[in-house]
Amino acid sequence: MPGISVYIVSGDTAVRDSLTELIASAGLRVEAFASLAQWRETVPPGQPGCLVLDASVREITEAEYPEGLASLCAKRPVLMLIDRGDVPIAVHAIREGAVDVLERPYREVVLLERVMRAAAAASA
Repeated sequence: MPGISVYIVSGDTAVRDSLTELIASAGLRVEAFASLAQWRETVPPGQPGCLVLDASVREITEAEYPEGLASLCAKRPVLMLIDRGDVPIAVHAIREGAVDVLERPYREVVLLERVMRAAAAASA
């Protein structure tokens, strides 16, 4: 998938670092950001790629979901990471167009498979 980047957005440094290492080990280009604002400032809107979004990102609140998440999902594949049992966020993410929702703790092989699928969708 040449030219495709996987963008990780998480406010948690440990999550960003572990996901970056895992996804890079699969040969994909990875960029990690601490916030959606930082990601939006850095990545041009038309840049091909997929987004791995940690649901704990502070900018993604229930009030912002109607515009924010739907807008993100319309432009590129979004895979949302949620905490176990956070069903309302999972349902909302799927309704807004996320390609997948993965519950923590996740198995690395499953996460990589889903990221590869989202990256393939971004290149189509």
